[in-house]
Amino acid sequence: MLLKLNNEITLLKPLYVLFIITGVFLYVVKLKQVPERLSGRLSTVPDRREDKEWTADVEARTWESTVNKLLSLRPQNRLIEFTATVNLLDDNIFDKYKQRIVFQYDLKEFMKKKYSKNVMLLRANEDDDKKMIRAALLSQYRKYVALDNGVDLKPIILFKSNKVAVSQEANRRFLQIIQNLTSDNLKNIIESGLNDHRDDLSIWFKAFSYLKQMSEHKVVSDLKFDFTVTTTPNMNDSSQSSMINEMNAAQLNTLEEPNNPIRAIFAVAKLNEGWDVLNLFDIVRVSEGMPTTKTATDSEAQLIGRGARYYPFVFDGERDDTRRFDDTAHPMSVIETLHYHTINESSYIKSLERSLREAEITVKEDKPEPVVAKVKDKFKRHPVYKNGKIFINKLVPTTVNDYLDLSQYDIAKSYEIKLSSDLEQRIDQLRTKVNGTGQRKEIEWIPGKNYIRKAIQRNPFFHFNNLKSYMPAIDRMSTFINDENFLGNLKIYLTIPDHLEVNDFSANDKLSFVEQFMNYAEKKIRNNYKKERGTPVFEGVSMPKLIDDYYLEIHKVNRNVDMTEIKSPRSMRDIDWFVYDKAIINNLESDMIDFVSNYMDKLKEKYNDVFLIRNERKIKIVEIEGVRGFMPDFLLYLKDNECTYQIFLEPKGGHLIQQDKWKEEFLLSLSKEKNVEVLSENENVRLLGVRFYSDSKEKKSVFREDFINKTLKED
Repeated sequence: MLLKLNNEITLLKPLYVLFIITGVFLYVVKLKQVPERLSGRLSTVPDRREDKEWTADVEARTWESTVNKLLSLRPQNRLIEFTATVNLLDDNIFDKYKQRIVFQYDLKEFMKKKYSKNVMLLRANEDDDKKMIRAALLSQYRKYVALDNGVDLKPIILFKSNKVAVSQEANRRFLQIIQNLTSDNLKNIIESGLNDHRDDLSIWFKAFSYLKQMSEHKVVSDLKFDFTVTTTPNMNDSSQSSMINEMNAAQLNTLEEPNNPIRAIFAVAKLNEGWDVLNLFDIVRVSEGMPTTKTATDSEAQLIGRGARYYPFVFDGERDDTRRFDDTAHPMSVIETLHYHTINESSYIKSLERSLREAEITVKEDKPEPVVAKVKDKFKRHPVYKNGKIFINKLVPTTVNDYLDLSQYDIAKSYEIKLSSDLEQRIDQLRTKVNGTGQRKEIEWIPGKNYIRKAIQRNPFFHFNNLKSYMPAIDRMSTFINDENFLGNLKIYLTIPDHLEVNDFSANDKLSFVEQFMNYAEKKIRNNYKKERGTPVFEGVSMPKLIDDYYLEIHKVNRNVDMTEIKSPRSMRDIDWFVYDKAIINNLESDMIDFVSNYMDKLKEKYNDVFLIRNERKIKIVEIEGVRGFMPDFLLYLKDNECTYQIFLEPKGGHLIQQDKWKEEFLLSLSKEKNVEVLSENENVRLLGVRFYSDSKEKKSVFREDFINKTLKED
């Protein structure tokens, strides 16, 4: 395998598939046998700043030339590249790629789909010491909030400098601040923070207010335990200027693993290269002397883009890979936010904002504006509000029969292990010592019960008292361990060098394999176990219980980015058929309201009452005989002399159509399912779902036809 890590290239032979990873670039090259002349360790590519002589010999050893050389070995070789950072505004790069792009999926699309954290800029005028301790307190606040909500989170801070000497000095000062911290010091820091940040919607106000309610002794004790020399390393290799060494690289690439103790990192800009971590939540710019050139801020924008990748977590028994607390006041929104701590210097800020715009990274300011949508008084006096009901389907408890086997949690009992980077390195060293061929094989390993029991002991989730609440079918731990429906037939598959066997791995290695499976199983169990499932019986809930005032926090965002998913208030005060005084919506939702408005005269001609209701996380329906639920964005309430119609409307961006297809199918099934029963005492009620409203002409046309058929055409 050929690996590039911070400009070091290592070639292992022979190769069948070559993966080249740089950030989120993925290169795959089909190879048969690499000639001996390319084997061994290639030279380190020098930094241009260190070696101004960019000779032909040096150029021949660059990453791109190495790839081209590998490609030219055989005519049938192919290369597939996956990149998030190609700059098509550069003429040379554009000319190179214009005939080769198969599919374009930009960072802006990634962020629009909510697969990223929100990015928030925190400007500060304070010195580095104050900035660093406040960043540590914000990180602890994030950790405490996660624990309050059942999430075991280890948030990472990156303290970023432009010079190794500056980084090392900052590292020394930070550890000294933590070591010397007292309860009185902490109290003064919190009071000072609250004095500096008085806006109760600011993240700083929320963090300092939370910490003020805690015991100063506990906070100080936790800080001193979490931030030590071991857990707060300096990742620079002073012998190589701004580069990091291989041992540090292995630590950096395993930051999310439970046995990796690191909480904070001090490093310089070169850390950008090839680094990817999901639990990075704070990037702190250390040193006022950092350059404000376009090149420097472009590099920072790239680092922000890397750090913005989403950290999935389980909340309320459900695991999601996308943000779920946008624009809400929920404390858990801090777990979905990357904070970039920077100086409040005008020329630097302008340059950074320019770089962020060009990278199409949406950045929010820590100055949210609370926007309240109120139910109109006129609607509150209307009989529909006083006496009307919203119909949602009845839920019933799941039973033991729903969860008799791991497969019902979507857990495979044959599991393929991905070896950790440090274990791969040890394997490579062992292979070199014994003159291995480099060929690999897949082996099956059935772990002994002793390893399974030890892994269970080390993970509180699998302790019986907790596990029983997720697995009603087990009556004792021996059932879980021995029964073939659970772990009794567990098989683990390893891909290892052909001269090794499973017994060549240490007991700790084997235990780590089982723990990898158990971590995978835990996520699946948490995500797929539901205590309730939906039924075809819909019951009425009085409108005042579900239709009430609500407010969202709207943050200022950087200009010239895609605003499609950014919510903003739209006045609806004079629109008598909309039940709120304003709609807090994005562009697509606003377009759908305009669509309904265009048909309002015809709707009012046919129906006695017509109201469009914005559903803000209150009305939830669950798929029939299933456990997946969702909250349609709008309800169109129609009533004539004979019937009341509750119509679910769901605007959906094109990027979400496929993954949410089940929601559309569920909505459409409401008018087709013969077993759907609406429990209504005094009126005839019909439930209808319309196809998704989307931003493409084709989808809009389909929505229009379905909408007209279900609302305006005679039955």
